[in-house]
Amino acid sequence: MTKKSRDTLQTIGYDLKNTRDYESDIFTIIENNNITEKTLIYNESEENEIYKLNQIFKPSNFKKIQNKLKQASFNPGITILMYGPPGTGKTETALQLAKKNSTKILLVNVSELRTKYYGESERLVKNMFKYYNEIFISSTTIPILLLNEADSIFNSRLKGN
Repeated sequence: MTKKSRDTLQTIGYDLKNTRDYESDIFTIIENNNITEKTLIYNESEENEIYKLNQIFKPSNFKKIQNKLKQASFNPGITILMYGPPGTGKTETALQLAKKNSTKILLVNVSELRTKYYGESERLVKNMFKYYNEIFISSTTIPILLLNEADSIFNSRLKGN
């Protein structure tokens, strides 16, 4: 049920205790001060990559990198693809990057973006970027857009479903 539908039903007195608000289940804003700092253990190669990411995300370095990307006619954002079996620390690594660099995360449960209703998935994706843009505008540092469990979409496309 969309937020607009929920709001409309609530105004006419309909009981919504057993209904689901998609956006609150799919999009979560995580403030860096709500992230518990943890020590993560990586192999030497991964440790080097995480060190590089932390250097890139330092606010002073990130602005310089963005400017260089713009000058070279590239998009000034940075995309990182983490892969591995469940429980290997992909999400926790992103959380720790945010904690270390004092930035927010918009956590999106990608598997929840797919719905059976016509146009609903597209609306949710549009809202994801709208929410991210709102967070971006109100933040002093560049927030992280974390697409959690993105393989739920990619696997079905790779299998031809």
